[in-house]
Amino acid sequence: MDAFWKAANSNVPTTVDEKGRRLVDHPRPTNPMVSPLLTDLYQFTMAYAYWKAGKHHDRADGFFDYLRALDCSDVDVYAISEGFTVFPNVPLMRVEGPVAVVQLLETPFLNLVNYASLVTTNAARHRFVVGKSKALLEFGFRRAQGPDGGISASRYCYMGGFDATRFIIIIVLWFRRLEKECIIVVASKLQRW
Repeated sequence: MDAFWKAANSNVPTTVDEKGRRLVDHPRPTNPMVSPLLTDLYQFTMAYAYWKAGKHHDRADGFFDYLRALDCSDVDVYAISEGFTVFPNVPLMRVEGPVAVVQLLETPFLNLVNYASLVTTNAARHRFVVGKSKALLEFGFRRAQGPDGGISASRYCYMGGFDATRFIIIIVLWFRRLEKECIIVVASKLQRW
């Protein structure tokens, strides 16, 4: 992004497609340490070259002023509606706008979309294996990562086919029912189990 700003072409229109996961296994190197080590080596050599060129003393005040003035008014986001089945290589989301803003938005969008699709897909696979006659209860709140990992993981499990959650607050938050009614719903699901 800094390079686009320095070249004064940070407002070049661009489009980024956020696609779902591929189901095909990619060929892996024979040594599992090769890729991570090469990545680390590349980062170390780039940092060393930056330091050798004396760039570590350069201040980026103009760049921070540019970032402060950025807005998303020229950005358009198109996405597939929630709950639809998506297949590999189908864009889940398309972001169009100035390249600098689109680059800033790309990483958080990828993070949000990939986590949601991962949990929902795994929940749907569990539902497929178990069948519709059994009740599925998720207990993922203890292990989910992130500031709201348990809340979003419970929601994505429900979207993927799970019947209930152990975490009553999730039911109140997402389904907007009274706690007493939610406990009755969970209890009725557990009786089938």
